[in-house]
Amino acid sequence: MITRVYISHCEQDDFLAKELARTLWAVNLESFNSLSKKTDVLSQAELMSFGIRHSDCVVVILTAEGIASHIVNQETGMAVGTGQLIIPLVESGESLPLLIRHLNSIDFSIDAYDDALGKLIYNIGN
Repeated sequence: MITRVYISHCEQDDFLAKELARTLWAVNLESFNSLSKKTDVLSQAELMSFGIRHSDCVVVILTAEGIASHIVNQETGMAVGTGQLIIPLVESGESLPLLIRHLNSIDFSIDAYDDALGKLIYNIGN
């Protein structure tokens, strides 16, 4: 059963990640990401490693900016390397990066992001 979700996103997509975190919280799922640093003791790399290793799955938000982001690519690589379940949320018109191209994704447009989040929550629960 999935109870903790790591959200991988770039800084430009922070508004999408916050909406996803609110949606997950509304259905009693915990979320984490390395960009919401709440401590000065741990580096961003340590937060990323801890968050991914202690999550049940990783949701990767892939917009054009997200696909180009070195942080998103590092988080995706770590998730693949640790065998985590990865669920890509892909903006319409974008392609999955090579490392996760074999995965099924949930497509979204900014106008219908809520619909994609509903589909994500449904799939996480089943």
